[in-house]
Amino acid sequence: MASSRPPTYSSFSALSGAPPSYHTEPRPASLASTVHIERATAPPTISYPSLAISSSQTTLSSANEISLNAARLSPLIAQSGLRYSFSQDSPSSMQLLPPPEAPNNHSLYHISVRMNVFKPGSYVSVVRRGETESGPYVGEFEYGPHDGVNRVVLGDAAAKPFRDVVVFKRRYIRSSNMAWDGLKWTFDGVTLHWEPEAQPFERPGRRVLRFQCVTKHRKDQRVLAHLATFYPADLFAARGGTAPMPTLTFERPGVELVDHIVLSILVLQRQDYPQYTASE
Repeated sequence: MASSRPPTYSSFSALSGAPPSYHTEPRPASLASTVHIERATAPPTISYPSLAISSSQTTLSSANEISLNAARLSPLIAQSGLRYSFSQDSPSSMQLLPPPEAPNNHSLYHISVRMNVFKPGSYVSVVRRGETESGPYVGEFEYGPHDGVNRVVLGDAAAKPFRDVVVFKRRYIRSSNMAWDGLKWTFDGVTLHWEPEAQPFERPGRRVLRFQCVTKHRKDQRVLAHLATFYPADLFAARGGTAPMPTLTFERPGVELVDHIVLSILVLQRQDYPQYTASE
């Protein structure tokens, strides 16, 4: 019987490897409904309250309608309901940090960017777990004017053409008289949508945008689950030479997909530049 409490993992690699073996010797009829599992020396049986696990396929509950290989799930490193902050630590890198009240105050991700010297103008963003560029590799993407080299990589999966993973969606927001980008992200059976929406006025004349990460029904596109919220920095609030940084909150259904969420919001923010439009 699956445990009601998810295990923790020290690295992304704990989710990969051979599946456990199953003991199938005959049992009495009275025990026909009982399943005996022999614990293997390779990775332990994986059990999540919201997941149904088989030896090769992991399927989130029907509420999300996401199906993906177990090796693509993120380790349970994030906690729902906390507001994580992006913090720049060098001209070309930043970290995703938990708030001071978090039980674990270690950096979730180290994010660095470099130019492709063979294709000037094309930049590669690399995401690693932890607080340094030597941490466990999570993924990367290259995005620039050269479509032939634009790509996305996650974990040990083969690189996929950028255009096969990301579809940008422009949305006009009447209240701000501006058009903003959202996106659809599809990688190894995971499909996420980032949708821009205007927040209520925080002070007169100032409306701030936020982005909701959701899953949608394949047929009618209704929202099924809220995974995360990204709050862009209000650059007009900069004071004394320092500017605020964006923040990110994970919801409970999103904590198993944090790698996808972080990579996809980095892609969106690379692309996202608001355009003023005429009022309708």
